[in-house]
Amino acid sequence: MQITCVAYETGEIIGSFATNVVRQRDSNKEITVGFDGEALTVKEQLAGGKKQLHLISIVGMLGSGKTTLAKKVYNDPYITHYFHIRTCTYVSQVPKKREMLLNILHFVNLFTNEITNMSNEMLGEKLYKHFKEKRYLIVIDDIWNIGV
Repeated sequence: MQITCVAYETGEIIGSFATNVVRQRDSNKEITVGFDGEALTVKEQLAGGKKQLHLISIVGMLGSGKTTLAKKVYNDPYITHYFHIRTCTYVSQVPKKREMLLNILHFVNLFTNEITNMSNEMLGEKLYKHFKEKRYLIVIDDIWNIGV
């Protein structure tokens, strides 16, 4: 697995952690053990004080813990406090832009019946207006094609 960031050395993190992840249930709360160093790296990249858009990719083999790492960071108390809006969506092997936009609108409670009749451009504009001037985190999971 590797974590890459725009203007970040991709080779620095490859293979830098054990893939042994243990989950324990405690009062209906899931605790993920492992990935602490990688989670810290991603958190620092996300909340490192940069104000512009920031893209971070978590790349690796099937079953290497990419989604687990993303969930760990997404649910981290510091990240939940730092970002005004957090949302996630999944991409099928045949990505559909409209489906992704509608999923995000639904996740941030902006989904209405009138939205189903809007064009993709109008959906994007609605999201832009909602996210404008806010810190937001969008996790897009299960991307199979870099062209997405």
